[in-house]
Amino acid sequence: MLAAIKICDTALMGVADRANDMEPSDELHKIRLAVGSVLTEIDQQLISPTLRRHPELLPDAEEMKLR
Repeated sequence: MLAAIKICDTALMGVADRANDMEPSDELHKIRLAVGSVLTEIDQQLISPTLRRHPELLPDAEEMKLR
């Protein structure tokens, strides 16, 4: 699960990075807010509850920079 989340995190950050070079500042702001919102929801709804139930996964999450 953590590996799949890391792939998603990387892909979303890539979208935000590519938008940086292509979009005007107002659109860039919207894209960054959207990416941040998605990543926040993934953390609140998936990562955090999983780590509470399985604290032994915390070192892996930290290594993947998901924590």
